[in-house]
Amino acid sequence: TIFRLTKDESCVLCDTCSINSLENKVSVEIEQDSEIIVIPARIYKPLKEKYPSILNFTLKIVADRFARTINVMEQALFSPLSARIMNFLSQSIENLNENFIKITHEELANHLGSAREAVSRVLKELERSGQITQSRGEIRLVS
Repeated sequence: TIFRLTKDESCVLCDTCSINSLENKVSVEIEQDSEIIVIPARIYKPLKEKYPSILNFTLKIVADRFARTINVMEQALFSPLSARIMNFLSQSIENLNENFIKITHEELANHLGSAREAVSRVLKELERSGQITQSRGEIRLVS
């Protein structure tokens, strides 16, 4: 998972990914009811030229996503899996305003770009050390 959107956040995915026949595939998962507005490039382009605030808003979103992407890549390259798991769980639980997250080991592994077996092993270690508790499809952080 490169980034997650939470309530009242916006995302801009643009068609420029297909320049020179280079296509980037994007996978989007929606976890709750969401509103999606698609603005075709032929409509967006004149709007951003006429209203600089629209372009500034778009650039701010793109810059934020880029910064988040760099952070995810740094974690993937330099942080141990246990730290990445704890970071993901903490952020997810904070976004949900809960003290647990409903997620399977497989789903967690997919978000982190890791093997399910490795995630399961690390979760067991975190549970033994008292940092988390687990039940079927649910993980809780221990305060």
